[in-house]
Amino acid sequence: FSHQSPPQMLGVPSEVLASVVLHYLPRLGLSIDDTIAQARHANAIVGLEPMVKRAIEGGLQRGILTRESLSSVSQHVSSLDRSWRRIDMTRRLERNAAVSQKTVLVIQLHLAQFQWFHDDFLTANNLSRQVGVCSPARNVVLGGLRKGCTTLQQYESTVNAQIEKLKGAELTIVQRLRWAAGSNPQLKEAIEEIGIVESI
Repeated sequence: FSHQSPPQMLGVPSEVLASVVLHYLPRLGLSIDDTIAQARHANAIVGLEPMVKRAIEGGLQRGILTRESLSSVSQHVSSLDRSWRRIDMTRRLERNAAVSQKTVLVIQLHLAQFQWFHDDFLTANNLSRQVGVCSPARNVVLGGLRKGCTTLQQYESTVNAQIEKLKGAELTIVQRLRWAAGSNPQLKEAIEEIGIVESI
């Protein structure tokens, strides 16, 4: 490590945390420069954790830290670690649950396709109960489609009848306008403005 630069650790949060730790270690009486010099003299690698342990031991010896405060800090760190692990586990479980739900939906679709394709065979051999009936069943959907087609056919005849009525009314209106325009030139100009002169 270098006292001026952050340690080589992966991730920006880790670098920031290490920089904060290195900033507060001298307050516990640890000389970072001396520690690094000793490690270089011995061709050793300076680790952050050994430096923290040495600083804590020195702080306890100098009376800067007490056993009670150190125990309290350890409890808080342990509590934070447990909470973080629970949150991480919850997130993992939520992701796994979402993946499982999608898998179940895909399986249900495959099962429905199989049952719809082989519905006649399954029904004839009383195998539907063993496989399990998908929802909605094919006969229910087909029955609804037939009912809908019948209703549309009824609507079609009604709509066609209304169209014929509208055509008849249109012819009657055009005929009356033709008669009125023959005796009233001003009415013919008004008819031309509204764009139905082609019908007259």
